[in-house]
Amino acid sequence: MKHYAYDALILIIMFLFVNAVQTYFHESVHSDICENFGGVARVSYNPLMQGGKTDCSSNEGSPYHAMNDIIGYNTSIIVIAIFMMMVFLAMHFSKKRMQI
Repeated sequence: MKHYAYDALILIIMFLFVNAVQTYFHESVHSDICENFGGVARVSYNPLMQGGKTDCSSNEGSPYHAMNDIIGYNTSIIVIAIFMMMVFLAMHFSKKRMQI
């Protein structure tokens, strides 16, 4: 049972890391869109980088912000799912190898 707790801890840490990277890139795109349309962007992140918000001084480029949200969130779900599955499979097969 101790091994499962360790595996769960590793999976949680990996999820937090991947989600933090996705949050950084997602908010960076919002910031770039804002600045490219002549606005001033202010980015703030939640604790542990598990979310963020970009405030823009201009409403220009709103359709691009919406596209970034739709594409970014859908892509992040797919990337996180694939990454988590790869980590899970690696841990699973490493444990099977240790049993042989």
